[in-house]
Amino acid sequence: MSGPAFAYTSSQRKVDGMLKKYGMTAVLRRADALDRQCTVFEDRFSPMERIGKAINPVDRKMIVSSLAPDGAPLNPPPDHELDWLVTFQPGTAIENETLRIVEPPERLSPGGVVLYWTLAVRG
Repeated sequence: MSGPAFAYTSSQRKVDGMLKKYGMTAVLRRADALDRQCTVFEDRFSPMERIGKAINPVDRKMIVSSLAPDGAPLNPPPDHELDWLVTFQPGTAIENETLRIVEPPERLSPGGVVLYWTLAVRG
């Protein structure tokens, strides 16, 4: 007996809303392309993540919404070989940091719907 399919797109919008509420505006910058606006939240690597991976102590973990600020899918998705993550000073358009993405982005995508991307970045 199967029930109704889980509404992953609803979860995607909820995750995006939480990241907008608690996170900050940033852009994914790629050479010879337009900046892609995104919403990010700075998280911390857990002790188990640090033990299980070769994580540089200065690396930071950023959670990136899979939706652009206009609600469309973030396209193209983050790429560690092509993109830099640029953050802004709160409430301004003044660039704060330019961060290199140091590992391939990981995604949480139940049912094929990407809820968010996890980036390891370094200043």
